[in-house]
Amino acid sequence: RSLLGSNAGLEQIILPVLEAWLGMRARAAELGKQIVVSARMCEQCQLLSSIPGVGAVTASSFVAAIEDPENFRNSRSVGAWVGLTTRRYQS
Repeated sequence: RSLLGSNAGLEQIILPVLEAWLGMRARAAELGKQIVVSARMCEQCQLLSSIPGVGAVTASSFVAAIEDPENFRNSRSVGAWVGLTTRRYQS
């Protein structure tokens, strides 16, 4: 705001953008806290979060994507399903 000085035309454009940006930051922080709280209540997320480098967002995303681990015969199938690895006979 201090950089705008007395430029009224620029203020009309930039100030609404700044207000929207502040609102989005506040909402993102609130949603981040909600993800951490829900991950702490989920047993699967807690197990995944025990892996170094895996946080609440990654654990929650993985649990949401996989849904039921019984759908996969082995762990290699999960990597291929997500697209991280190729299947054994896939070129």
